[in-house]
Amino acid sequence: MDERLSESSKCSLRFGTCCMDGKVQLLPLAAPPEPLQHLITSQDQRAVKFHEDIWKYNRAFSFTSLSVSEDHSVNEHQRGPPVFRIFGELHHRSGALDTERSGVPRYAQLYLYEPRAALEAHVFNNASLDRNIMQDLQTMLEQHHSYVSIYRHAHEILQGYDPSNDAVVRLRLTPGLDRRHFNLPTADEVTMILPGTHTTLEARDIVLRLRSGPLYRISDLHPAYVPLQYPLLFPR
Repeated sequence: MDERLSESSKCSLRFGTCCMDGKVQLLPLAAPPEPLQHLITSQDQRAVKFHEDIWKYNRAFSFTSLSVSEDHSVNEHQRGPPVFRIFGELHHRSGALDTERSGVPRYAQLYLYEPRAALEAHVFNNASLDRNIMQDLQTMLEQHHSYVSIYRHAHEILQGYDPSNDAVVRLRLTPGLDRRHFNLPTADEVTMILPGTHTTLEARDIVLRLRSGPLYRISDLHPAYVPLQYPLLFPR
């Protein structure tokens, strides 16, 4: 109520910050695709177990890793529920698209594998989770999550380059885009590869490398920041 406009009345509440006095109107989010819709809304035994571990399933299918400096001392002598306390800010990081020869694939790397091999890796990394639910969620995301095809295409492009050139693919936010507007695009997205520009990285870029390079911190200004970390909240 403290955010209402000064000319607002009790009978006619008006707000400016969130919706520009009604000029910004957002369509409701589409219902999640199946089987996620059933798992979220049902109360059968399988769904109830999914509710208890939903954050673990989301973590299993995240494209990016969560990076944070956690304060563990707060829970050393705590008898109640655990507390998650951090130093500084929480952020997301993206790694290479290919694993090292002896490494176990994780995060976005799993979306580049053949489905059966990807499922085996998911189960290996998350032994406590239901294999059938993992398989259903994997199939759903491959069919509906838009960044699965984008990452696969980027991987195919990078595989065609000489690794010694350290080529990168950058997913860029449209320059000058007003983040307060939520208009649907009027054309298909266009991706460009600009050789020799990998040293001039902007805060609103997501940088994809094949093998080399450290973990890259993703700016929270990028529209992919949230759906890459929370694919079960944004399955489309």
